[in-house]
Amino acid sequence: MGCVDPSRWLTRPGFEEKLTARIPLGRLGVTNDVAPAVAFLLSVDSGFITGHVLAIDGGYTIH
Repeated sequence: MGCVDPSRWLTRPGFEEKLTARIPLGRLGVTNDVAPAVAFLLSVDSGFITGHVLAIDGGYTIH
């Protein structure tokens, strides 16, 4: 079993700009950024993946 962490939710005014500035790819993720990872984890190809959280955050977690 694997898990996908799609990162942060925008909840405050001005937060999007501050967050985007910290993402190495320079933009927030969209559904099409996360969907392929979810499809992979649901496929038989991920059968040997257990207990892993896949961060899909454009590089945010490298800070």
